[in-house]
Amino acid sequence: MNILRVARAFVADYPMSGSLRQSEREGDHRLAPQFLAANLHPSIEVVESKLGDAQDAPPGASLGKGSPQLPGEPHWQWPEDHYFLAQFNLARCKLGDVQQQLPAHGMLYLFFNPRAMSAAAYYFEGNSELLISTAAPPARGKPDGYARFFARRALISFDAGFRFGAWQDSAEIHAALPEDLLAAVSQILGIEAFDDRRYFNDPTKSVAGHMLGAPTLLSEDDADGQRIRRLMDRYVLLYNFSMADSYIHLWIEATRLAACDFSRIEVTSSIG
Repeated sequence: MNILRVARAFVADYPMSGSLRQSEREGDHRLAPQFLAANLHPSIEVVESKLGDAQDAPPGASLGKGSPQLPGEPHWQWPEDHYFLAQFNLARCKLGDVQQQLPAHGMLYLFFNPRAMSAAAYYFEGNSELLISTAAPPARGKPDGYARFFARRALISFDAGFRFGAWQDSAEIHAALPEDLLAAVSQILGIEAFDDRRYFNDPTKSVAGHMLGAPTLLSEDDADGQRIRRLMDRYVLLYNFSMADSYIHLWIEATRLAACDFSRIEVTSSIG
């Protein structure tokens, strides 16, 4: 059973109250049942905790930037001119993967070249206890702003949840919706609506991005936004993260993901 389809059907048929219908009549289409149903997006948020220079992460941990833990195998080569972006222990992502799109276990490695706007991904399903912390190859030329960004080591944990609408609108949309609607969707999906305030009082943690769901778009009406919307029909959002004033989206074709074939990653961006 496709539980996301069940949840969207429930939302589409939900009897909206008078106040919500009034908001819709006044032009706020974000509260229309059909819009809410089409824009219900479960995802996995990637939460970073700073990792000190002297701290060692346990083998098989999920990590952001710095140095990855790679298999000690000769055929594994660092992708040329790419920075290490993240490694995800996929066994810890199961709760938020409500459509079971990701592999159930294994390590996913992501590398990114901000100049060429290209990305590479590797998948390893062997023994995580044998992973070795591996420094990046020596950089060519002087360190720049990109090098400093990708040197910030972080330990990663995951939060599962769902949103209605775009990231920047979801808090306002959620506040306007009946509590029983949010509770019913939570029960169907097995996860709760995201609360963007949950780390406001915890300076040790920050949300670095998310996996699955919908990309963060600063403008949906320009050519890039329309192209990204078309991609969503056949591709899965592998990782959405922010860098400077941009949001970067790493995509994989759904058929390749189902076959655990990470040999081709598409990159789009939304620039502020």
